[in-house]
Parts: sequence; structure tokens; C-alpha cells
Amino acid sequence: MTEPALNQPHRHIKPLQERVASSTWSRAVEMDLGVTLPSSKSKSVLLWPAPIFSRLGLDFDLSPAFNTALASAHSQSGLTIYGPWKIDPEVPLSTELRSLAAGVTIAPVFVDEPFVPELFAHTEQIEWQFLPCRSSPLRTETASAWGVHKKDWKAILPSDLARVDSFSARIEMMRLWNDQPAAVIGGAIGAGAVYEDVRFLADAGLDYAHLLCDGRFGELANQFHRLGNVDTVLDQANRAIHDSGRSDFALAISASACSPESVWKWLGAGVRAINIDSYILGQQPVTETPASDTFGSFLGDYRRPVHSATEWLNSVVRDMLESLASELAYSGHQRLSEWLNREGLAAPAPVPLTKKKSGTNPKNP
Repeated sequence: MTEPALNQPHRHIKPLQERVASSTWSRAVEMDLGVTLPSSKSKSVLLWPAPIFSRLGLDFDLSPAFNTALASAHSQSGLTIYGPWKIDPEVPLSTELRSLAAGVTIAPVFVDEPFVPELFAHTEQIEWQFLPCRSSPLRTETASAWGVHKKDWKAILPSDLARVDSFSARIEMMRLWNDQPAAVIGGAIGAGAVYEDVRFLADAGLDYAHLLCDGRFGELANQFHRLGNVDTVLDQANRAIHDSGRSDFALAISASACSPESVWKWLGAGVRAINIDSYILGQQPVTETPASDTFGSFLGDYRRPVHSATEWLNSVVRDMLESLASELAYSGHQRLSEWLNREGLAAPAPVPLTKKKSGTNPKNP
């Protein structure tokens, strides 16, 4: 039995004759790692400068220095982040145009809090969070302690949105209030009943599903709950998308086993955006030494190098992007969009189950 095409990366590499023509590529030429998320409203697309994002600013109360570092990686390295989890009605949202080199800012909407549509009129991307917000009475613990138990990540949905048609009407209202030409609306949900949940989100008219394969409850790399196996989750999600007839429906995932290799593998399996929080947290410095501290050795006194939070996070994100660019160059492409749209990428359509003929041996039909 031969392996599926998605498990054989060499099948997606250009043949020698085509690679020779592009052999003049050098490291001085920047690779295009941009991806697009389609908007079903206008049939246009929203451009992400890179297929990576972070939920750290949404899930945790980060220090001011860490928030500054995230903002720097967002503006300088193209990392997509989440906007404020609670929007102040008295403070108008910025209407400045985003630089194409900067990441997208996703506006979260929690299903258990009042939704004020005019606050999201100028946002490029909106994401429903099927989890209780930090100030919700459904959270019986403090924000810093919430999520320690796996049951905390169980999806919730208000009764007035439990039907596809009612939820679809709410989504349409959001689109009518939004003035962006390619506003994208998605939903983040724990990877439980993946097939049923993705079908619900796709049938309701959302543009993508963000599947949380792991629920993170701490700022250490190993502080997470496994909610679903990535390969199984993607298989069920792709089957749901196929059955829904929504070929434009996209997938994003959050998973703990995040590395440049796994990101490249998941992109090849049909995912368009990957959460790299586990990769970020796994690379953070353990301690920081004040610049005033000096240490002696037989070579004399010297100062230990200090890694600022901003420089460290930017360096981690850029290391990830350089690894992806290296994979892209090896495949013989210069644009990630070309590699994603190449022939043979799409996951194979599920094979319909057929009834066995009567009187046949199950072991030898």
C-alpha cells in the first residue's frame, strides 16, 4: 500500500528541469510567506504576511514588557495577534491602515458576553471564542488559574445561537456592520466533536474554524491539556469541509507540538494558519541578568549579555520564518501561495462507505 501524497513531501518538490530555471535565487531575495483567508461575503481575501499567529495576549495577563514584545513582533515580523479581549466603548478603535508587512489583529468575540457590533465596524478579522471570557461568571476561578482543569475547555454556546439559522443571522448582522472589503469571521473551539462542530461553523456561514488541539493554561511550554490529536483532528475537519461543500472554508489550529517542521507539515495538510505559542514559550530565556551585574574569570571581568524581551521574541519569530522560507526554497517555489495551490495539495475526498455484499467473508470480501 502506498502512502498518501500528503505524507510524502518529495512529491511536492519541483522536478529538476523546473528548479534549474529558478536556481538564481539567493538568500538576499525575500521569500513570500503570505497566505490568504477568504471572505465569503465579498468573495475577496484577507492577506496574512505569514501563516503564524499567537494567542498569548488573549489567554493570559502578560507583563507590559511581554505585550510590548508581541506588538513588536506583530509590526516588524508579521506575527498575527489578538486585539484587546475587552474593548472599551469609550475608546474608539484605530482606523489607520495596516502596513502590509505587519500581521493582522484579530478581534475576539466571546459567546457569553454582550456583543456590540459597532465596536467591530473597522476590524479586518473577527473570531468567535466558544469559551467563557475572563470576566464571565462561568469561570469559577481567577483568570490566572482558569484552564488548569481540562473541563474548562469544553465549548459553550448560548441557546439563542444553538441553531444554524439563528447563528447564521448573527454572523450576517456582523458583516452588515463591518465596513472592511474583506472582513473575515471565524470561530475558535476546542477539538472535541470536530466533524460536527466544523460542519456547524461552515453551514452557519463562517469563513474558517480555529481548532484548539491543546488548551494552554500557563506560560510554560509544558502547561497545556491535550484536547485532540492533530492528525485525527485535521482528518475529521477536512471531511466536514468536504461534506459541507464549502471549498473556500479555511482551517487554523493551535497545538503544543509546534516546530518549523510540524508547521510545514500542517500547511501541507490544508491548514492556513498555525498558532506558534508553544514554540515561542519553549524558546524564551529562563532568566535575565541586569546589565549592571559583572562576573569575574581568569580572563577578567565581563558582563553577561542581556536579552531584551522585544529582541528575544522578534528573534524567535524570525527564526521560525527563516525555517519556513528554507523549506519553501527547497521545494523550488518562491511564494508560499504557489506551494499551497500546487496540484495534489488538497486532501483527498473521503471515500463513501459502501455496504458489503451479503454472504461475503469480512476477512476476505
